[in-house]
Amino acid sequence: MNLWNHYELENLSKDRDEFIPFLNDFMKNHSVEDTLEMIRVSGICFNIYNKGQKKISKKVISNIKAFYKNDIDKIEEVERAISSINSIFEDFYTLRSSRELNQIPKKREAITFIISLEIMLGSLIEYINGHSLFRIKEVYPYVFSLFDEGKQKIVTAEKDMDRVLGIADSIAEFAGSLLKSMGGAKGNLGKLETMSMNHVRIAREHIELFDLWSTLLNLEQKWRFIGADFNIDERKVNFQPNNENFLKAQEISKVRFKNQKNKWFADFNLSDKTELENRIDPNTSSLPPKYYLCEDEAFFCIAIGEFLHTHNLDIKCLGVSLAEWIRAYIIIQLEAKDYLKERFASKEVRPLNIEDWTIVKKDTEWENIFVSKGISHSSAVEIIKNFKFTIDSKDLLDCPFIVHNDSLIVIPSVASHIDPSMSLISLLTKKNVNISFKGTGLEEDILRKLNKLNIFSKRLKRIHNGETYECDAVFTLNNNLFFVELKAFGQPLTTREYYNFLLKVQGEYEKINCNNKERSATEQLNRIVDFYANNINIVKEEMELENDWMPKKIYKVIVTTAMLGESMYYNDCYIIDTSAFVRFLDRTPPGLFIGKTFLKPYHEDFEGEITSEKLINILNNPPQIELSNIRVRKEYRNIPLNDLTLEYQYFNDQLGEFIKYDKELLQRLGLSMEEIAVSKKIIE
Repeated sequence: MNLWNHYELENLSKDRDEFIPFLNDFMKNHSVEDTLEMIRVSGICFNIYNKGQKKISKKVISNIKAFYKNDIDKIEEVERAISSINSIFEDFYTLRSSRELNQIPKKREAITFIISLEIMLGSLIEYINGHSLFRIKEVYPYVFSLFDEGKQKIVTAEKDMDRVLGIADSIAEFAGSLLKSMGGAKGNLGKLETMSMNHVRIAREHIELFDLWSTLLNLEQKWRFIGADFNIDERKVNFQPNNENFLKAQEISKVRFKNQKNKWFADFNLSDKTELENRIDPNTSSLPPKYYLCEDEAFFCIAIGEFLHTHNLDIKCLGVSLAEWIRAYIIIQLEAKDYLKERFASKEVRPLNIEDWTIVKKDTEWENIFVSKGISHSSAVEIIKNFKFTIDSKDLLDCPFIVHNDSLIVIPSVASHIDPSMSLISLLTKKNVNISFKGTGLEEDILRKLNKLNIFSKRLKRIHNGETYECDAVFTLNNNLFFVELKAFGQPLTTREYYNFLLKVQGEYEKINCNNKERSATEQLNRIVDFYANNINIVKEEMELENDWMPKKIYKVIVTTAMLGESMYYNDCYIIDTSAFVRFLDRTPPGLFIGKTFLKPYHEDFEGEITSEKLINILNNPPQIELSNIRVRKEYRNIPLNDLTLEYQYFNDQLGEFIKYDKELLQRLGLSMEEIAVSKKIIE
């Protein structure tokens, strides 16, 4: 699979006058396949937020046809795919229009959506909190709830909490993409006047259609980054991705990361918090880890530290320390939660205007709040700048400030869902900030573990001809020489993010910008190993080896903080994640609970002393991924739009947050129904 630097291509595609000359030069030295793949990844062919993109796309295709006159069939195939995507989205817009959404004037669309979103998600939060519908309706004009079709009655949220929480999280996550489509990221929402109840109620349709919308966005991303075929049979469109392995690996990666996050949270809740309680002060102006505003802040500081494998919250990204970033998100989250509590306690339905349903403050007000809680003034300014929601922002969880002229608007129900550690990583990744720094915690931990196992290991660093050659961990095992590079990468959760992760690890297929000297992880490690292989005496000296010693073989290993979804070997380098690597060193094989049964497959590579053969086996086939492979299964879905029905496949975790299983899944796990004693408590 060829990987293209989509960031640079996206920047080029923003300016037609810049992209067309680039394309014309590109075609002179590339095949039609490379050219078609490049334009697909660039995003020049389709832009959901810019309808004028169609004209640019036609110009691009026209130029390609003129150059590759003998490959018209291949070009028209891509052209048909672009047409199919446009048709699917147009059909969705037609469906949306049929829901009377066109009754809302364009100039009021963004504001009515924000108010409707806040009412729906705010009422859902109170429903989750266990309040009765009667009590919720004292504050909210309408309420979301579950309905039992069989018994024909409304049921409490606890009857299907997994589903309700999933709905709330999904609404919060995708609200930003809907707001962008209404022009809500342009810095002016229109006149801040009281909206009509009729328009606000109609605007609920946006939210009720969000599942379709998010599905279409995901499919467009899959087509863009891995390619897909569209087969149209009358009014049915079948979407067939070109790289199923990529999609399955992405899902496994996501599942493993969520499991890791759940473990962090469980460990935190089970820990002794006596010392922590003495460091919690809601009025503190001292930053973590000295003091915390609340217990949640302590957990998210631990989470960001675990994620980046650093104990140092003073590390700066964009000139702002990790402690300040987490503190800022926590401040907004606390402001939002307090606002929701105050509103619910009022027992009154407020007027339908922005000021009564959201938090509206000036930049300077947020600056003062941030500074009063220990954030430096310069950091507060930088944080506010990056928290502003724009067309380039991922979502409202990363960038919670909606700009309206000189005011910043926060949607309380959305902001209350912020996960500061994940939002920060996502924000920095979206800003293309290099977070592949190595926290000293990870390096020290790996070196300590290896040396404790009597595998002498140390860090190497040499400067030669002005160039630095630094390797995080070098060790010998059974006369083989291992070079280990540690990388802290953002956890990929979406198709785009997983593609970008592979780009950082493997490197781009071809440099788009020749002035870009950034190396991928494999390029960097190969450069380091080439130096030490050609200067083996340095290794012998540092590792205290005999003068006549020579390695049987040299192995190159990249250990990444991002959870992998597949075994990786690329450019003569093994790639493994810290979870799999550390568990191997700790001799702790992976397992999982099904009901009351703990499934812990026997794995001989985790038995006895560590050898190079066992390590290579784990690098080639990490058992964590093998186990997750069993959990993740391909499924199919049909979704009706307006005139079209879209059929597509996706990969899904069969266990999920709450354990669900069937006979087939248990057979794949090597278990029988009789072996599983499932307690109702565990399932629910």
